[in-house]
Amino acid sequence: MRLKLTFLLSLLMAMPVLSFAQVSEDAVIATVNGENITGHRYYKRMEVLPGIGNMLGGNFVPVAPGYLTMQRLVEEMLLIQLAKSKGLAPTEAEIDAEMVIVQQEQPDSLSQLLALGFNEDDYRYNIILKLSEFKLMTQGITVTDFEVENYYNENQARFNLPKRFDLSIIRVDSAEQKA
Repeated sequence: MRLKLTFLLSLLMAMPVLSFAQVSEDAVIATVNGENITGHRYYKRMEVLPGIGNMLGGNFVPVAPGYLTMQRLVEEMLLIQLAKSKGLAPTEAEIDAEMVIVQQEQPDSLSQLLALGFNEDDYRYNIILKLSEFKLMTQGITVTDFEVENYYNENQARFNLPKRFDLSIIRVDSAEQKA
């Protein structure tokens, strides 16, 4: 079972300000040209950050980031609880194996998250979440090696690309330019 956490890790790495998530409201979390940004301003902006929302029926609907965050946390918790209730919760061995795979594919992923203020439990939680989702989505689906081989043999055209070439042309107007 192999999951790619590239998108999630990229998203987390793109938000370095998250490392300040537990800062005091009075604390200075950044200084821009000598002017301070306090924890209070940061939290207030997070509550009403403009331009954040969801697409609903093809229309963008602005939603407070705090609401979206709470919605996501509730959805994650429900997903993990559903996996547990169906006996599909990832085992410690599966979690450890997935952590090894992610570390092999993206050797800096854990150290980058740690540098952003996350810890190994946060890293592990994301793996538990993704494995739970994968196990729920694939529950009851079994595919044998024979079925895979048979499908491949019957659909080889989908898996084989014809030989391709790149052609580059440089046009000049005279023999001098050609030289």
